[in-house]
Amino acid sequence: MSRARLALAVAALFALGGCDALDKLAKKREAKAGPAANAAAPVADESCAEGWRVSLDEASFASASLSADRLDALGEAVGERAADSADQACADGALDPARARAVRHVVVANSADGGAPLFRLDGDTVRVEWGFARHELALPGDGEWRAGLICSIDPESEECPHESAAQ
Repeated sequence: MSRARLALAVAALFALGGCDALDKLAKKREAKAGPAANAAAPVADESCAEGWRVSLDEASFASASLSADRLDALGEAVGERAADSADQACADGALDPARARAVRHVVVANSADGGAPLFRLDGDTVRVEWGFARHELALPGDGEWRAGLICSIDPESEECPHESAAQ
């Protein structure tokens, strides 16, 4: 991750979750670094989320009265969470990397509904709808992101609920 991207991610996490989010980021970085933190990092395989562009459905956030800075931070945080979730799901074999790499765009929409986040795939775009403003711009949990991305991109995955053929 570039220093500029890391700085933006830290700023976004601080704006969205305060010190707890920063602690989580630091622990995540330490875990990734491992004992050889000062050694040169090996070149990672291509990300399953490589080339994903994240944008906000501005009309859905219009009534939320949020500053441009807060919305930009939300977009950054969503990009990080989506990429991390997709990469982990691909690494675990739960998400087909070819299907994940076919996604080009993630659109984030604010919903008045306070329920579970809704993820759906339309062509090469994953649309995420959730009450972001209602939840003070907090993101859905890691598990919700993982399940939402997997089941919207690859609904035949074993991790997705399927109706029983016996019904």
